[in-house]
Amino acid sequence: MRNTIVIVGFVLAMLAAAWHGATKEDSTAPQAIQDQTSPSYSTAAPSAEPDSPDRSLHHAAATARIEQLKKQELELEKLAEIQEQSHLSRDLLRQAHQYQWTAILRTNQTAFYALLKQAAKAPGGVVPCTICDGKSYMAFCAICNRVDGKCPTCGGSGQASTGKLCPPCGGTGKCFLCSGSGKMLCAFCDDGMIDVKHPLPPRDIP
Repeated sequence: MRNTIVIVGFVLAMLAAAWHGATKEDSTAPQAIQDQTSPSYSTAAPSAEPDSPDRSLHHAAATARIEQLKKQELELEKLAEIQEQSHLSRDLLRQAHQYQWTAILRTNQTAFYALLKQAAKAPGGVVPCTICDGKSYMAFCAICNRVDGKCPTCGGSGQASTGKLCPPCGGTGKCFLCSGSGKMLCAFCDDGMIDVKHPLPPRDIP
C-alpha cells in the first residue's frame, strides 16, 4: 500500500513538471514567430528613373497642345469682343446712311407699285423685277456706295484705328450689307420676282 502511494505521487510530480514546461514554451513561441516573420523595411529613397524617349515626346506634345489651346482661347475672346461691338457699330452705319435707303425707296416707289399691279393679274401672282438686274441685285449699295464694296469704317483694311479688328466688318474689310460686292440685295423683290405675297420693302436698312 505504501509503495502504491509513492508511485502515485511520483507520477503526479512528473505530470506537473511536464505541464509547466509546455506552458513556458507556448509563451515564448509567438515572440519567436514574430521575430522570424516581421518584414524589414529600407529607409533609403528610391532611385529616380530617367525619362524614357516616349515620355519626353508625350510631354512635348502635351505642352504644344496647351499652347495651341491658349492661342485659340485668345482668338475666341477677340471674336467675342468684336461681336459685341459689331451690332452697335453697324447700327451707327445704318443710321448714317439711312437717307440713301430712303432715297432708293422713293425713287423706285412708282415702278414698284406698277409691278405689283401686274403681279396681281399674272398667273401665280408674280412678275419679273425690273428694278434690279433680275437676279435680286441692285447696281449699288446703300452703305458703301461708290466705295466698291469696301467697309466704309476701315476703308477695306479690316482694322480699326486702335489696331484691333474693325467692328462693322469683323476684319474682312468688306461692307456688311453687300458682302463686298458693291451690289446690295434688291429691297423690292424676292429672288428676282415681284410677288404680291411678298412683304413690302423695309423702311430701314436691313
